[in-house]
Amino acid sequence: QAKTKSNAPIFHLKPSSTCFRPKMATLKIYGFGLSQPVRSVRLLLEATGVPYEYVYMDVMSGEHKQPEFLKLNPAGQLPAMVDANYGGFSMGEGAAILQHICETRDLTDWYPKDPVHRCKVNYWLHWHHNNSRKFTTLIVVPFLFKKGAPTQQEEIEAGKKVAKDVVEFIEARLADVKTPYLTGDKPTIADLLILCELDQLPIFNLFEFTEYPQVTAWLDRLRGLKGYDVCLKGVLDTASTGKIH
Repeated sequence: QAKTKSNAPIFHLKPSSTCFRPKMATLKIYGFGLSQPVRSVRLLLEATGVPYEYVYMDVMSGEHKQPEFLKLNPAGQLPAMVDANYGGFSMGEGAAILQHICETRDLTDWYPKDPVHRCKVNYWLHWHHNNSRKFTTLIVVPFLFKKGAPTQQEEIEAGKKVAKDVVEFIEARLADVKTPYLTGDKPTIADLLILCELDQLPIFNLFEFTEYPQVTAWLDRLRGLKGYDVCLKGVLDTASTGKIH
């Protein structure tokens, strides 16, 4: 088994398998490698060294729609979390999980307690759902799941127009705040949530950020986070094989 930059082991999981990392993990994260919000949650945990158990879900066989999983997340979506520290409390939605982890593991750099700074982070978390999240729904989804469909390319091109507007907005905001990250000098969960939408696009040759120097520099900084390569593996595997990982 390989190791991350933090010396934590990298486990290459098979469908329906689990692993503890390390022994005292009280968080269990359900997900699959391509998922953007799953990647953001795992990246927070990898970057901070918070112990967690990762449960790989085979979405192509519908594991996430089975009754056992629906007891944890009735929406049947990933990621999902179970926190043994809080009586086995379970929750879905990436942003909610990111907030819970920060609040319960005292990760105040990633989700600041200062009301003004936290409000700025919350702004981007909410903004994401109707903006950067569309990179996946309008571009990546038709690219991967509508191959051969007569409308595929039309849908992708329409999605790219939306993406251009969103990237231009992020570029302008980074230029305005003049800080390395969206809300300040340190990355927060807002950066992680949005990062995992943008960084996948060049890997699939769907969008390039060379025209956007602020966004390019921001992406480069975040790619240097501990655990980033571990969390990117599912995207790279999907791009190289054409199969969802």
